[in-house]
Amino acid sequence: MTQHAAIDLAALFASLARRLSREPTKEQTLQQVVDLAAVVVPGGDHAGVTVQRRGKRLESPAYTDPLVQQLDRAQVEENQGPSLDSGTEEPILVVPDMATDQRWPRFSARARRMGIRSMLTCQLRSERGTLGALNLYAESAEAFDDFSVQSAAIYSAHAALAMSHAAVVDSLTTAMESRQVIGEATGLLMERYEVTSPQAFQMLVQASQHLNVKLRKVSEMVVEKRVAPEDIPPEDLPAATASP
Repeated sequence: MTQHAAIDLAALFASLARRLSREPTKEQTLQQVVDLAAVVVPGGDHAGVTVQRRGKRLESPAYTDPLVQQLDRAQVEENQGPSLDSGTEEPILVVPDMATDQRWPRFSARARRMGIRSMLTCQLRSERGTLGALNLYAESAEAFDDFSVQSAAIYSAHAALAMSHAAVVDSLTTAMESRQVIGEATGLLMERYEVTSPQAFQMLVQASQHLNVKLRKVSEMVVEKRVAPEDIPPEDLPAATASP
């Protein structure tokens, strides 16, 4: 790569980082991550992000095409595939040709039937740990060369930072919204029952523990129904862990 090309590439990734950081929600950030990946990383026809939960349960919160979701589901159903192994020490896994790669034979066979011949999986890492994996699928064999791998490595670093930032913002927003609705419910109970703020808050806490429903949800129903916690219709309260 020439010096001029390297400068252009650096400028491109800096621009992409700014675009990712401007997305207002975690969901929109994830979707932007996959939409840009399909353009930035040479060779990929489809892209998606997978998040691995407990018990190797794979979720696909963002993808460019429903086919990606089907491929992710195939890995879960076959209990094998690059996305399931993306939490290993290898930051990037490449399947040059689904017809000859022997690491995940059952998944590779299904991928071929779906028209996919090669794949690149790149871990999305941050200071908080591994956030998930960026997956790129190609309809031709040997679609990902060394430049594709280098581009994916750089892009995934930017994407992980944007995702981590979006998760923090989302968490703070949720906390602020919870605090606001709990405050409104506390004020309503103070006025109606002529109790102090700590006493009104304790009423909400006791109802949350008794009903085994999150404190925020109890507060929302108190505000919406204009009733005491014990008078909330049971059918309006979904089961949840008793925490804010």
